[in-house]
Amino acid sequence: MLLGAEHVHGYFLPFIHYVGEAANGEYVTDNVCRLFRNDERIKFRGTIHEEAASSIWALADGKIAYAALPVQHYGYLEDELRRKDKTARNLKLIHEALRHDPASLPCSMRWEPNITSWESMELLLMFCCRS
Repeated sequence: MLLGAEHVHGYFLPFIHYVGEAANGEYVTDNVCRLFRNDERIKFRGTIHEEAASSIWALADGKIAYAALPVQHYGYLEDELRRKDKTARNLKLIHEALRHDPASLPCSMRWEPNITSWESMELLLMFCCRS
């Protein structure tokens, strides 16, 4: 049914991001464009939170609809964050992005749930809010 809507280039899907300790069952939600047509004009953009919606909206006829296909995401659980050392990884990506393009990380960048220390948060804010 979704493929039949040829005028739609992508779909926002409801994401359930589990956070904290797995046993607590805590989560946050948002809608993310993660289902889209195989079109060379549609590309992921961004350093930390890659997204495709902006490349769809850049198309003259770019349209994004909503699909009620929930995605359960476990990447923000404490065990996963520690296992993958996401804070260090993301801070490294921020440094690299700023070295390549100082304007690449606007202050409106989404809150990063795995920034766990005040030092890391201060560093992130320093990078995001400089003009």
